Amino acid sequence: MDTSIYLPSGAQIPAIIIRIFLEKAEKRSIMGWIGGDGRMEDRKLFRKRAMVIALLLALAGLGVYAYMRIGAPLMEMVSDTERLRAWVQEKGWWSRVIYGAFVALQVIVAPIPGGALEIAAGYAFGTLEGTLICLAGIFAASVLIFAVVRRFGRRVVRLFFSEEKIDSL
Repeated sequence: MDTSIYLPSGAQIPAIIIRIFLEKAEKRSIMGWIGGDGRMEDRKLFRKRAMVIALLLALAGLGVYAYMRIGAPLMEMVSDTERLRAWVQEKGWWSRVIYGAFVALQVIVAPIPGGALEIAAGYAFGTLEGTLICLAGIFAASVLIFAVVRRFGRRVVRLFFSEEKIDSL
């Protein structure tokens, strides 16, 4: 077994987590690892948990990819006020919609810094219009998050915690 220590790149982290997950499953019985005794309900719960974890890992990978392709160039453009104003002039009315969508994305994807986008909106659109665009994007994202959590929240939490534990909170 290789005992050398290395720091993985961002693209390797999901693969490493999956490998650790599979190694644990091989060393012990899968049902023992998740705390079950091999009953059918435990297997179903394990499958559901594995699917949620795989989905979260895929979304994390997609987020990293999106930041590399879209986020980094966007932050570069936002930091250059003249370039941002030229973009607003070029896109016309659609620039407000696109910028509001970026602000909404910033609310949904936590690592995207919001302060830079909001300050840049003031430079690009003016104080009042920039504020309204940012508020509209924040409101739209908040409504979307609320609707998703309202629809799926308890079911997802129930995959990881018992009903008694949830009710005790």
